[in-house]
Amino acid sequence: MQLTRHLDANATLVSLIEPLALRDGYSPTGLPGVQVLRASCDVARGPHIYEPSLMIIAQGSKLAFLGPRTMEYGAGHYLIQALPVPFECETFASEDLPLLGVAISIDRGVLGELVLAMGLDPERSSVAQTPESMTSAVLDDEMRQAVERLLRCLHDPLECRIMGRARLREVLFAA
Repeated sequence: MQLTRHLDANATLVSLIEPLALRDGYSPTGLPGVQVLRASCDVARGPHIYEPSLMIIAQGSKLAFLGPRTMEYGAGHYLIQALPVPFECETFASEDLPLLGVAISIDRGVLGELVLAMGLDPERSSVAQTPESMTSAVLDDEMRQAVERLLRCLHDPLECRIMGRARLREVLFAA
């Protein structure tokens, strides 16, 4: 399985993740709470549990299975893991087109600050909302650009030290 419709739009993300993800698996970056991910082959469906995080996939694809729900997240999508719940996941990748992604921990303190700063929108609060512990979302241009800025900052230690937390906050806001 390969989500191809967003590969061109993700070319910059791929070029920014590739030099940071030198091996298969998760690799830490210069910014706490941010890891890059690489998988060079398919990974069969198996159990997982993620801490609250955003998983942005630039290349390749994954399927997450949570009870009866199946969520596809790959190039052009990202997974929002709001609560640490067990689920199953399957990865689709190859040596020629490895899965490349970035995992961003959700800092509850920053998230709380953002929610308070945004206030309540009367139009949105009147619509009943049921929170989901996990969902897949489309990687729109605003989110893609915020993630690109975060990844660019990871390539420059000075920028990462000075702007890294602000870039994380921007990604959470965009999500």
